[in-house]
Amino acid sequence: LVWFSLIGMAIGVGEKIHISIEMFTMKCSKKVIGNRRQLIEWLKSEIGSLSREHLLCVFLNQDNTMISYRLIYRGTSEMMPFSPKDIFREAIMCNSRKVLIAHNHPQGNPYPSKADILSTELMIDAGKMVEIPLLDHLIITSDACTSIFAYMKLIGRGSGKYEDLKAFE
Repeated sequence: LVWFSLIGMAIGVGEKIHISIEMFTMKCSKKVIGNRRQLIEWLKSEIGSLSREHLLCVFLNQDNTMISYRLIYRGTSEMMPFSPKDIFREAIMCNSRKVLIAHNHPQGNPYPSKADILSTELMIDAGKMVEIPLLDHLIITSDACTSIFAYMKLIGRGSGKYEDLKAFE
């Protein structure tokens, strides 16, 4: 298996991701995250060191400005089942145009499990149905990040089905 460190693969080169400070504080100022490394460092600070699995969803508008983020699920130290309906309900409620999801692996293993890959495929299909694309599903640890989209492309599960993900070409 090949492990991808830090290079989030689904966000295009040069695109800026804006993170709104109002997420939980209701302020109007914005913090700009200008590259993948900053995004991943922020995700690590949010969920990377937690002792149980957590799923964090980032909701973006058309310009990749973060509208909101939500900690949707808390699991056990080894697993966290989740449903696309809860994620896309939140996306629709905040008028999101795109979704990025990230979950942590408390044991520090950055490799996606079979369940991670299957849930990502389910999320991609659900996103297509509601016309809110999933940009990526990231696995976060305290010191690493793996793009499940990049991993799926590597093992041949991304060809054909994910043709709209131009970031890998």
